[in-house]
Amino acid sequence: GNSGDANGVIQFYTGGSEQLRITSSGMVGIATAAPGNPLHVYHATTNEIARFESGDATCYISFRDSASNATATSRPILGAKTDDMFFQTGGSERLRITSNGELWVGTASGDTTYQTHIKHDTYGVLKLETSNTGVDAAYLDLYHNSSSPADGDQTGIIGFKGKNDADEETTYAQIRGFSGDVSDGTEDGSLTFNTRGGGTFAERVRITSVGSVGIGTDTPNFTSFGSNTAGIEISNVNTNNALLVQSGTNEFYFAASSSANYIYGDDDAPIII
Repeated sequence: GNSGDANGVIQFYTGGSEQLRITSSGMVGIATAAPGNPLHVYHATTNEIARFESGDATCYISFRDSASNATATSRPILGAKTDDMFFQTGGSERLRITSNGELWVGTASGDTTYQTHIKHDTYGVLKLETSNTGVDAAYLDLYHNSSSPADGDQTGIIGFKGKNDADEETTYAQIRGFSGDVSDGTEDGSLTFNTRGGGTFAERVRITSVGSVGIGTDTPNFTSFGSNTAGIEISNVNTNNALLVQSGTNEFYFAASSSANYIYGDDDAPIII
């Protein structure tokens, strides 16, 4: 190869063709005679234009501008570890995209059960905001995109977890959505509230597709009351089931046992029905 200086331009040739150019303004062009940036790399057919490779366990590029006070160890970094890509600021990794496509934010060892894992040491973990000036607010959709939808499928679950005293991750409560009927034009769905009691996780409340509420039952039924098809049913919660209506110190109970039905007032004297 050879090089030349023509009109303030330095050119480098191999195989009889120009391969690199430094313009009079200091711009470097590789495989281009008209670099538009301080470093401009071009290839007509290759998609991988540049490769950065380290013989160590981590390879990265660091960034710094005129206002940065960051040291070499705390500059913003974009790099690779094994086959993962990571982003680092302030000397700590902030975000990682794994080779499996998982997104980890605030942790370098995310839970692989989930596609996205966000971790922070304060209570503010996720905020969804819209600047829409219309009536629509921010949406959060849980979408079960099944190729073979069926009646009774779960459509989404919101779980509430914590640790127990054995340092085990434990689900203490959930809200679950279900598709009751997936037939086009007659779709219906239900919502359940599940809690853990005495170590056992179970459904406690259900809102059916017609708006009935079942407490202690997943099939609230009101068809025996004439044309009524919706209401609130409390069943099998305890030995005696009760509904309390309260205002200040005034209380009113509707209760049922295996032998009789009762109405209680403030004097606790039951009226047996």
